[in-house]
Amino acid sequence: MCSTIQILQTVICLMALVKYGLSLRCWKCSSDYDSSCRDYFNTTKILQNQVHLNDYAYGNIQMTRTEPHQFTCEGLRTSTITQFKNVCIKQVIKVPNSPNKFVRECRLVSKTLKTGQCPSDVLSSTSSNNLVHCSSCEHDGCNSATRKTFFYTSLIPALVLLIRN
Repeated sequence: MCSTIQILQTVICLMALVKYGLSLRCWKCSSDYDSSCRDYFNTTKILQNQVHLNDYAYGNIQMTRTEPHQFTCEGLRTSTITQFKNVCIKQVIKVPNSPNKFVRECRLVSKTLKTGQCPSDVLSSTSSNNLVHCSSCEHDGCNSATRKTFFYTSLIPALVLLIRN
């Protein structure tokens, strides 16, 4: 018979997996505001530098984050709008007499968009001569150079305890 602790452990693990399973997390930044948004995008260094910035609310004041950070596409859930899905986007735009502009963000696109393709609204809003690169991807943090697997790795001890009991 299952104990209360085992049931609680199972519920916590399932809730964590459902939350992360339904939400896509993308890097959000623009090199207009922070040069670390450019390639080569060093997520390890960015995360080390922003440890103190994670709680970005001061009382009732919400500050606008301009440094590269991971953003959860909460308001863009695909379960509510079946013909659309969330993707992470990376764009490189040529700027005359300046370094290229890098933009990383979350975007709601047609469900028919294939991984790697650029959404049509990006193509139509940016001059084809100025768009150097545009790609989309569909897993957490994929619009950076590396993937983060810390969350799933941190679930292993909880699952081992659950199995042992």
